[in-house]
Amino acid sequence: ATNFGSYVGVESYRDPSAFFLSEHPSDALAILERRRVRYVFAPATLVNLVGSMCRVAAPELREAFLAAGPGGRTATTERWFGTLGARLLFGGTPFAPSGACIGGDPNPLPYLRLVHVSPFRNHAVLEAVTGLPLPAAFVWERVPGAQLVAHGVSGEDVQVEFDVVFPAVAPARTAYRLPWRARAKIDASGLVVLQVPYATDARNGDATVQNARWSIGTRSGKLTVPERAVRGGESVSLE
Repeated sequence: ATNFGSYVGVESYRDPSAFFLSEHPSDALAILERRRVRYVFAPATLVNLVGSMCRVAAPELREAFLAAGPGGRTATTERWFGTLGARLLFGGTPFAPSGACIGGDPNPLPYLRLVHVSPFRNHAVLEAVTGLPLPAAFVWERVPGAQLVAHGVSGEDVQVEFDVVFPAVAPARTAYRLPWRARAKIDASGLVVLQVPYATDARNGDATVQNARWSIGTRSGKLTVPERAVRGGESVSLE
């Protein structure tokens, strides 16, 4: 697949744009699986390509994702922050700068893990929360993800949290830290499964996982997720 022209086939040309414009993680995953994609390269300049991606893959969504901005320029709408393209630039979650959760599910993507962050910054694109220039590019890896199985009382909250930390590399002055937080409720059968794409016992590309914890109701403990479980889609019981 390539976004540079339809000479490799019309669908091969459309699929990259369709992936980045997808508002449903399951639809985006289907594209990655069909194209046998392992890594996704997400440059900060995706923000400037929304119009062209709509023209290629979804003309009917242009007005939903773009609106008139200051100085007569077009700007992305709040709804755009629920797309895969926005999520891969702003921490993997569907939150707009206003703090609104777009689409209703605040959990991060369960099948993509961030493995590289550019040490260079794009000063034309600002992070949604901090207002700092965004890293020039991100590389995400598709993995099956470990299946964390939690047992408890129906209705209990299950939470998994950790920080994905990238070391400071020149010219960056500080480390890049990505908070990863997921939650669900124990169902009527007394269990719930959370898919986690990061390992705690090995590096995740350039990053390491720190401060990994789980909680089930009032119980809590240190989270351990083996790399083999992340790559093999294996089950890990939370005890």
